[in-house]
Amino acid sequence: MSRDRDRWGDDDETRMPRRRNSGMSPVAIVLLVLGGVFFVGALGCGGILLVGYRKARQAEEAQLEATRAEAQRNLEEMDRAIQAERANPPRVPDPFGNGFIQDVPPPKPGFRAAPEPPPQPKATTFATDDPLRPIHWRVFFRSMKPELWNTNTQDGDDFAIPLSSLQFGTKYLRLRRMDTGEAIIIPMTITRVGHADAPGRKVRWNGEGKDEHGGYHLGIAEGPVARFTEGKGTIGVLMDGWDANPGSGFGHSHHIENGGQRYSWMGKEIRPTVFEVAVTVDGLTEAEEAWLRK
Repeated sequence: MSRDRDRWGDDDETRMPRRRNSGMSPVAIVLLVLGGVFFVGALGCGGILLVGYRKARQAEEAQLEATRAEAQRNLEEMDRAIQAERANPPRVPDPFGNGFIQDVPPPKPGFRAAPEPPPQPKATTFATDDPLRPIHWRVFFRSMKPELWNTNTQDGDDFAIPLSSLQFGTKYLRLRRMDTGEAIIIPMTITRVGHADAPGRKVRWNGEGKDEHGGYHLGIAEGPVARFTEGKGTIGVLMDGWDANPGSGFGHSHHIENGGQRYSWMGKEIRPTVFEVAVTVDGLTEAEEAWLRK
């Protein structure tokens, strides 16, 4: 046996030379190709998705803009409708059948509505006051200054709240002179208090509080009318043109030029006096029934 054959591996090394790596294997090539395909596909899919997202985003923004524009148009239409309704408000019937709510005049310019419940003046102690019902009457006016009618005034002895604080279901109005406690009560409704009754009633209410012929007119008219050429010196609490209606409350002296503010009770002139006007939604006491004019 030769020396060469006695050495391990010498013969094998001589017969089979060692392989050399001359390139990539087919498997690696296939994997590389597949990876490239997947990468390119992923890029393509990502691009498609991005384009689709952008288009969806643009469509969503367009839809939002259209919704905003529609909402703006609706708001503008609502505002126009509100302005039109304010300019010509619908007449809402008084639920008690006494005309329309809009017939109650607002406070005089420069005055705000009173809170609810509205303030009230100091309670009185006349014998006819009902101690069991201290809020039986809601006072709207107590002063010798008729110009404060339908204002929100609480200033010393002068008290007034706007007619907008009238209560639904108003049944009676009381005109009271505060020096003697005497009163006149007439049936009343919420929509009548701020207006003057038209001719035809035996007893008429004047709640306009207008400044005419040198004096404010506010009160209850009853008795013979002083025509234009008659009744010089009559205190007219309600005027029908040039005709003066006597009664109780504030007025002017008929045919007396620049006579100033005058005061009257049951057709006769009295000294300047604090008058009180109040209304109630309740029935009358027995004592109050004696003052009722129908």
